[in-house]
Amino acid sequence: EPLRATGPNSDGIVQPLLFGDKLVGTLAIGRREAGVPGRSDTPLYELPAEMIRTFSEFMAMQIVNARHLIEQVHSRLVAHELDIAHRIQRALLPRTLPQLAGFGLAANWESARQVGGDFYDAIPLSDHSMLLVMADVMGKGVPAAMFATIMRSVLRAMAVRSHHPAKLLKRLNEL
Repeated sequence: EPLRATGPNSDGIVQPLLFGDKLVGTLAIGRREAGVPGRSDTPLYELPAEMIRTFSEFMAMQIVNARHLIEQVHSRLVAHELDIAHRIQRALLPRTLPQLAGFGLAANWESARQVGGDFYDAIPLSDHSMLLVMADVMGKGVPAAMFATIMRSVLRAMAVRSHHPAKLLKRLNEL
């Protein structure tokens, strides 16, 4: 009760702030100590109801507009982050695939909804062997894309030293 805290001789009213049928807050109008010299002792609940209702409708609209603005800013930030992650993710993918005698390689990547750490790579190990990698880093957005970038770099550096996929993946997991 917001008005009770003002003291035993106070008076006031509480008006709901409605936007349509949705309660978005309350408006408490009060004053302390009735009977102060030079002030009207007309109780606040006798203020024109139309004035209070109009003011509360205005306040409700302002609250809804402020919340909407906050949601718009948040949506723009998320969209910007997803755009950055998408560019990082695209940069991870090889522009061309190395060719291996007797095989034809082709690849395509399309993001389903959000951007994450999905990537593929083809790393030549010799004239007759190639390491094909497909990975899905857990998570979405910039953090997953950054982790995928790190993982891809480490994997490429390690592939030069080891041509055994099981040993390579074991060491990659350890790192």
